[in-house]
Amino acid sequence: MSLFRQLADKPEALQAIGEMAKLLQSKGIDLTSRPSMGTLWKLASDPDIMQAARKAQETLNSAGVKLDAREFLSMVRDLPSSKKD
Repeated sequence: MSLFRQLADKPEALQAIGEMAKLLQSKGIDLTSRPSMGTLWKLASDPDIMQAARKAQETLNSAGVKLDAREFLSMVRDLPSSKKD
C-alpha cells in the first residue's frame, strides 16, 4: 500500500506533518533543498523541532504509518504549505 493511501484516512497524521513543515519554515529551514551539515545540526539542537518531530512520529506510528527519517523529510518537503511562492 502506498504511503499516501495509508495517510488518506488519517487526518491527524497529515496535520502533524503539516505542523512540522510550518515549524521548520518558521525556523528558517529551506525544505526545498538538501540540508547542509549546519542545517542538520540546527535541526538536532532545536528543542522545538525535536519535540514536533517526536509528536509527528508518534502520531504516524499510532496511525499505523511507518516512515524512516528520509521518507518523513521527503513528505514534509512535498507538502503544499512548504512550497515557496
